[in-house]
Amino acid sequence: MLSVLDLVVYEKQGRDIQNIKEIKPHFLYATIPYEIQKTSIAIFINELIYKSIQEEEPNTELFRFIIQSLLYLDESKQDYQNFHLLFMMGLSRYLGFEPSLNYQAQQEIFDLQEGRYTSLKIIETASIHPPLSKIFFEMSQASSFSQKLTIHRKQRQLLLEKMIQYYQFHLQGFGELKSLDILKEIMR
Repeated sequence: MLSVLDLVVYEKQGRDIQNIKEIKPHFLYATIPYEIQKTSIAIFINELIYKSIQEEEPNTELFRFIIQSLLYLDESKQDYQNFHLLFMMGLSRYLGFEPSLNYQAQQEIFDLQEGRYTSLKIIETASIHPPLSKIFFEMSQASSFSQKLTIHRKQRQLLLEKMIQYYQFHLQGFGELKSLDILKEIMR
């Protein structure tokens, strides 16, 4: 799951399947396979990546973001309960639908469809209302996974549901995430 491999491949033009000469792990995770919370987060992220990334051409920056994120999770000793939310926020930047940073006292409702804050009253199913919208904005401002964000368990669950809705609005065919129920159960 989410293993990074070094491959030596004999590549032939015009073939869908290539011959692999050599395969070995680039690095081995020290904690993700052995800690249930980290394993659950990794399973969720695996499905999120699978359903989100549709492009086939190389994207070095996106690859680097994913690898550095996973290494951070693997090396974290504590305070990684918001990791999946911050990962989703970061991934949205690479996928082209990063939330607007126009939050202010007069515009504190986040419109999931438009990806920006507004003063218009929007139904709950298509928006994030205060005080959750302020936390959502703080997440978008986080400069790293280690940034301390005070998010309570119930808020974390609501934000996760809203982030998934946000992805569903912006990615055609995104659908439901089967690993969501596992993550919710483990991250109680």
